[in-house]
Amino acid sequence: MFGGTISTCSTWSVSGLLRADCSGVLRLPDLFLPNKEEDDMRKREKQVKSRAEVDAIIAGCKVCRVALAVDNSPYLVPLSFGYDGESIYLHTAHKGKKIDYFEANNRVCFEFERNVRFVDGEGDACGATFSFESVIGYGTIGEVVDFDQKSHALSQITCQYSGPQTVFDSKEVAKVRVWKISIESVEGKRSPGPSAS
Repeated sequence: MFGGTISTCSTWSVSGLLRADCSGVLRLPDLFLPNKEEDDMRKREKQVKSRAEVDAIIAGCKVCRVALAVDNSPYLVPLSFGYDGESIYLHTAHKGKKIDYFEANNRVCFEFERNVRFVDGEGDACGATFSFESVIGYGTIGEVVDFDQKSHALSQITCQYSGPQTVFDSKEVAKVRVWKISIESVEGKRSPGPSAS
């Protein structure tokens, strides 16, 4: 068994030396971490600093992935969504696994991505990468029960895919449960790939 893995494509800061365990297998030291200074620099270069740009990335997405956890058991689910610039809206059936998670722990992480493209390394495996735009954020989720607020949420969802709808039948609204993610923090990232550098 290994305490870590080696990447030949990254700069690493290694504390300690490789050593053999009693079976003669070389073992990596337990502290085998990416070089933090280089990692921070790459993150700054890829960071999307404008909230307007973050909003544009979200507006261009078709799927919101929501990460949940209950009692040390994680669950990740892709969902259709709506977004009004302040909150994310989801709709569900009346029962289901994700609802069990929503109600047991309202802390969530969410993720969006668009313009994902593989960039070939032209024969160099370490030169291959992806270009992409992504958004990751954190917040709390709660159910929307007021009819007018549910209608607003459903309008944001339909707007994301087919254009705004402002009038909803009360019977149709009653068939679904609607949820609101109140955003606490959000961060955008963009990697144009080597061709744009």
